Amino acid sequence: MDQLTEVQNANKSGYLLPVPNGKQLFEDIAAGKFKITNASVTYGFQINEVFEPTYTWNKITLGLYQVYLATGNPKAKVVLINTADWFGHDVLDKLSEDQVQALLFCEHGSIHESMVDVYLLTSDEKYLKWARHLCFERMLDPLAEGKGEFLDGYHANCSIPIYTGFERVFDYTGELRLHTAAVNFLDEVIAHRSWVIGGNSSREHFFPPTDFEKALHQPAGPESCNSVNMLRLIEAVCRTRPTPALMDHYERILWNHLLAVHEPGRGMFAYFVPMQPGMYRVYSDEFDSMWCCVGTGLECPGKYGQMVYTHSADNSSIDVNLFIASRLTAEKHGIVLRQETNFPDELFTTITFENSVPISSTLRIRHPYWIPDGEMKIVLNGKDLNSVSKHGEFAEINRTWRNGDTLLVSLPMRVTTERLPHSNNYLAFLYGPLVLSGALGTEGLTKLDFWQLKTTIPTKILAEDFFPVVSSPKNAVDHIRLASSAPLTFTTEDGFMKPVNVRLIPFYLNHYQRYALYWRVANSQDTGVKEVN
Repeated sequence: MDQLTEVQNANKSGYLLPVPNGKQLFEDIAAGKFKITNASVTYGFQINEVFEPTYTWNKITLGLYQVYLATGNPKAKVVLINTADWFGHDVLDKLSEDQVQALLFCEHGSIHESMVDVYLLTSDEKYLKWARHLCFERMLDPLAEGKGEFLDGYHANCSIPIYTGFERVFDYTGELRLHTAAVNFLDEVIAHRSWVIGGNSSREHFFPPTDFEKALHQPAGPESCNSVNMLRLIEAVCRTRPTPALMDHYERILWNHLLAVHEPGRGMFAYFVPMQPGMYRVYSDEFDSMWCCVGTGLECPGKYGQMVYTHSADNSSIDVNLFIASRLTAEKHGIVLRQETNFPDELFTTITFENSVPISSTLRIRHPYWIPDGEMKIVLNGKDLNSVSKHGEFAEINRTWRNGDTLLVSLPMRVTTERLPHSNNYLAFLYGPLVLSGALGTEGLTKLDFWQLKTTIPTKILAEDFFPVVSSPKNAVDHIRLASSAPLTFTTEDGFMKPVNVRLIPFYLNHYQRYALYWRVANSQDTGVKEVN
């Protein structure tokens, strides 16, 4: 913070950007002398040929806010307020509404969220005014009206943070149209634009939902940045609309996309997850791969525990959303509890209360989509509770909780199938929330092929007919057998795959080899499939 303070002092303003000729650039912007360059019909990535200066400001300010929340460093707060004042007074206040909207055509992240953060630190209404001024109407109007098809062709990761910002502005202005747009966007992407791992997009862009099979064959599959930002949007919406369905998707992303992009050898990150059968992931390098997905990759560990517990919108209950070993101290409720589990290697979790005095409160446990209605059994202190919860709901327990009270929650998982959207030709397998991937070997690859510094996508692509196909999708789950529970391993049998059966493992465990997430369904012409070593 000392260096950022020094930069602001030297500039005699809140300016602090690492942007080439940035001071002059923003003086030109404030004077209305700017245009969006390197632009497509949906987005731009430069202002006066300078790469994403407003996006850079957004990322710095979001970071400053989190530093202050985490450490209480007073310098972080001062630097953040100073730079918000500079951007608000020296830039925004100099521009007309039309000029601000023109500026927002360049990727800008959740720049309106940054101003909300400063409002929370200061209670000064001018920051909310600036936040609302920074809402991109081009992205607001269609989704506020529920027109999800509008997203076709838009850059996905440019779009997602915009709706997070809408939701954050709504939180403190009450403008319902902003909330409606954020929720409609979230529902559209989850229901119509997501792959089996929970991620979205191809080649960084949203495509028409009818084009999933075409997009499957692009080596640049769902981008990991998108999934981090989808989690941030779910977190924002859950402040006012917490639902098990949203947490179902959160869990799907967390286990199957974000965990899967971290390679275990060096802790590096994958930019894209190719979806075509037989692909592999390319990971970053320690020093020379400063991709955006390295930055969001570094955010991922903070997500693992962030939404395990929340509370209802009216703060009347504590919600258990995720089945992850953890400990919660809920000071406002007076509750302390500990969750112990080896999920997903074991099919239950244990919740033990450790509060020092008896506390009357409601505990709600998410009944996930992957457990049939009535099958999530709950045992309290050795006695079965008559739980009749359904997937998409919370199982509610309202009682006085005492030190030592223990809940045993069963989490039965089963193998299920999921079709590639808008296609009868590809099928995916899941075990509970976990996507099962084929372990397809390293044909034609060396270890260095997974660490390509000059590309984010695989370059040694083998034709699909090199890999096994599903002989018949009928009764598929009857032909997949659990071979080991620690680590989870499944095998196919009875000729279900041809020409050979395959080993299936959770995708987040599948590294340094080729894999399949979706499997091609055989037709009468599939007679020459080659055997994989």
